[in-house]
Amino acid sequence: QALLARYLGGRGGRAGWRTMEEESQILRSLVLAGPLACLVASSLAVPMLGWGQMVPGGDYVNAWWNWWSGDVLGVLCAAALGADCVVTPVSSNSLLEKSGLFARTGRTRIGSPYVIAEMTAQLAAGGTVCGYEANGGFLLASDFTREGRVLSALPTRDAILPIVAALAAAQGRRLVDLSANLPARVTHSDRIKDFPTAHSQAVVAFLLAGDAPAQMARIGHWFGAIAGNPVGLDLTDGLRMEFASGAIIHLRPSGNAPELRCYTEADTAQAAEALNIAALALVRNGLATAALAG
Repeated sequence: QALLARYLGGRGGRAGWRTMEEESQILRSLVLAGPLACLVASSLAVPMLGWGQMVPGGDYVNAWWNWWSGDVLGVLCAAALGADCVVTPVSSNSLLEKSGLFARTGRTRIGSPYVIAEMTAQLAAGGTVCGYEANGGFLLASDFTREGRVLSALPTRDAILPIVAALAAAQGRRLVDLSANLPARVTHSDRIKDFPTAHSQAVVAFLLAGDAPAQMARIGHWFGAIAGNPVGLDLTDGLRMEFASGAIIHLRPSGNAPELRCYTEADTAQAAEALNIAALALVRNGLATAALAG
């Protein structure tokens, strides 16, 4: 896949990527080296999984089209390892807790250093400890023993282990069946670009002004129409709002760009995406103005 992306990227300009000067050349290169090259992995993997009888012949198209997000794969990997404690950033899917598969869970700010720090702290409570990020990286804080063999601790992002663990856990079943017993929770993320960090911080501060009842009333005023009554807040990294409907809206000022990031969660992909669009529209069309006005 990487080799194809390099080859296709070079075709974006008449003399390769080093001499691309026109917008059309750059755009053509990005389209070829990006989405098109990314199809290589699924196009090769699905037939191989079919050969191994892990994807039925009639399910090829579905398997090729659907992708697992990293936080779902992280739960499946941790379950396959039999982890006692699992740590992940606050933006990851709440199916981690709702699955009831683990004795302990921990939530952190977004970023592997925070996950590693919390995993290290959790080691003091005993048991096996691992962590994951929504981008698919998986981390082991302790050794894991399965069938007399030891998988040594590796507190850095491992992209191979989740794939291998899912394949091993399938044991002849369809890969899609692995997630069938997990809670139906889907996340979606987007952002408002060119949104100054100070404006993002003002939006969060505006919603959190006053005591707890005042905060809930203000959040309900702005988001109640699209998500229902607010029932809980998490300030681990930004403002994560939970609603009685089961919806989650998480607003977070970006730490490395002038952007306001929004993570939403619902029972279906369509609902999560629609909630995200509606939440960002509210910020753009009124909430940001009210927050900056003080």
